[in-house]
Amino acid sequence: MTALILLVALVYLVGWVMLVAAAFRQSTLWGLLVLFIPFAFIAFAVANWSEARKGFLIMSSCLGIAVVGGVIAGIVAPNMLYPREKVVDEPAAVKTDSAALVFNTPATPEPAYIPPPAAPKPATTVAAEPEPAQPVIKKVYVDNASHKFFPEDCQNLPPNAYKMARSLAIGQGYKPAGCP
Repeated sequence: MTALILLVALVYLVGWVMLVAAAFRQSTLWGLLVLFIPFAFIAFAVANWSEARKGFLIMSSCLGIAVVGGVIAGIVAPNMLYPREKVVDEPAAVKTDSAALVFNTPATPEPAYIPPPAAPKPATTVAAEPEPAQPVIKKVYVDNASHKFFPEDCQNLPPNAYKMARSLAIGQGYKPAGCP
């Protein structure tokens, strides 16, 4: 099926190339119009039937084959992909055992399959892991006037000192100093 589609497309392409070549033989303007403007090939074929006849008829016949093939595929393919179920008027066969036939008792239907109950899953307990130790950021007091930093537990601090992380104070160039 795919090979047939490719063959029709290839023959259509050959017809189109023949039509474009005839348009360029007529004039460059006709060639450009047929090449770039949709449906300009129809106007060219009508205006210059003697030069465009062969390519136009090849294209038209391929288009007709494609349309007919599409219609047939639209009718046949759904039935191939989704076949209809057959309706049977006969009753389903009843399974009987030999004892039911001998003693003229109705056959007992077999019980439906009942799966065994699932075994309960054991409760899984997740041991609580200790929290990882959080990093401790050492704080210091910095003095902008002297460009020094003092420990956090210092009692006598300069009046303009403020709290900052020790690593930040070192990064900004503050020098360590003891308590005043």
